[in-house]
Amino acid sequence: MESISGERLQTLLQTILQCRTPDEASQSLKREAKDGAEICFDAVDWEQLRSDIGQRDLKFPFIGWGARTLHFGECDFGDGDITFAGTFQGAVVFQDAHFGSGTLSFAGSSFDVFKFKGGSFSGQGKVLFNGARFYNNAEIQIQDLGEKRLSFGPFKKPGQADSCCVMQGPKFHFQIKASTGTSISFRETILNVGDLLLDFAGASNLSQVDFTKTEWRSGNVCVNGLRLGFPDHEGTKNYLRFTDANFEEVRRLRFDGLGMVSGHMIFAFTRFPERAITELNFSDLGPGEVVFKQAHFPGILEFSQKDGEVFTSELSFRGSTFKGPLFINGLKFGPVPNLVGTEFQKHLSLTDVEFGSEMTSKQKRQEPNRGAKLQRIKELAEANKDHGLALTCHAEEMRFNRFRRKGVGRFLADTLDLIYECTSNYGQSIALPMLWLIFTWAGFGLIYRYVFDSIESPLLFSFAWTFPFLPAAGVLRLIGFRNIFEDAEPALYALMAAQGLIAIALIFLIGLGFRNRFRI
Repeated sequence: MESISGERLQTLLQTILQCRTPDEASQSLKREAKDGAEICFDAVDWEQLRSDIGQRDLKFPFIGWGARTLHFGECDFGDGDITFAGTFQGAVVFQDAHFGSGTLSFAGSSFDVFKFKGGSFSGQGKVLFNGARFYNNAEIQIQDLGEKRLSFGPFKKPGQADSCCVMQGPKFHFQIKASTGTSISFRETILNVGDLLLDFAGASNLSQVDFTKTEWRSGNVCVNGLRLGFPDHEGTKNYLRFTDANFEEVRRLRFDGLGMVSGHMIFAFTRFPERAITELNFSDLGPGEVVFKQAHFPGILEFSQKDGEVFTSELSFRGSTFKGPLFINGLKFGPVPNLVGTEFQKHLSLTDVEFGSEMTSKQKRQEPNRGAKLQRIKELAEANKDHGLALTCHAEEMRFNRFRRKGVGRFLADTLDLIYECTSNYGQSIALPMLWLIFTWAGFGLIYRYVFDSIESPLLFSFAWTFPFLPAAGVLRLIGFRNIFEDAEPALYALMAAQGLIAIALIFLIGLGFRNRFRI
């Protein structure tokens, strides 16, 4: 195999860069390197090349490199823009290359085999694969992206329709090990590969991530470590967008480590896999929202979160359709998930779900549409025969709506509602009304002791009026305390009546607690 390198390649690159047309550049390449040759860029002096052509930016003409193998081993490209676009039927390999400030562009290129391993970037600029096509195996492993913006978006040609980026073949693996850049775009990209891995775990400072209108046709898709780590300041808006993305043909879909310091995750109008399990695993989620507005879920959807984390963002499925089951088990939510307007054709699992975690009472009162969201979850829980969750949602809904409407009648009703909560936690507690009943017996007993001297056994007397349904209590009232009523004051009758009413109410609440606990 012919090999081109050293001074010979340095001269060839200078010639290509100075060609006026792509055809002229193609002819120069054909004269110096036969199709199928190996071109080694390791010894190229890129600073000398810039000096020879008299400019900092290296813009190679868009030409066909044929089946030639291009190897960039430990190249230091220095500062300045580099445009290296064309059609590559042979392998293109970057190994431990370094790029300085400026833009690196492969926009509009087509690759058969593309490998970028261990590369590093420094300074401001962009890395552009806009409109690029990967027809076979592609591996991109960036050691340090620096502050660069990365884009696999559409390629805009003047006077022509935009050309989207396409990944094909058995495998496309992409990984960022370190980055302080804020922007990544795969907008309108078509991902049609057998095994697709997108690993963003090293991108710690992301602010704008765009997967809008992407087409996913891969067998196995794993998106790892996608996290908005840039603080959401005033005047900026952190977002992760999968708006109108299509995953319907994917066989297995997993998002692992989705998270954000603050911002917006938007999956609006997204179509998820038809015959696969969709797994969404979240890490930390700060203030913001995770939106699945009018999304379509034909298959199974499973939600999970890293142990010890709280789903602080507001989760919304407003208007979404679920043809398969939805599993949201064991998650601790801050704001109540919004399931208003959703349609379920199969099971919804909300086992061990908590609402209002790490939220103050004031924050709960100020949460938008909390009452309506709780009401919808209560309806779904009742449909699933989840009586405990339905009771919890009802209690939270009553707390949220309390003292919000004006009027004397409403105030009295809300006061009664408050008493209902304090004495039995809306019928969910057995211990609370029991404790209140014991307190009533002891409290009235002390009153009888210090106010009415005629009562010799005040605690026993109080017992008789606290548990009036017991036969012994009836005997005590008729025989044991008959002499007390001969000269009783009106106040004593008022106290006995009040105690009786309170005792009956508390006994009812104990029975209600047993009914709700054992679903009698």
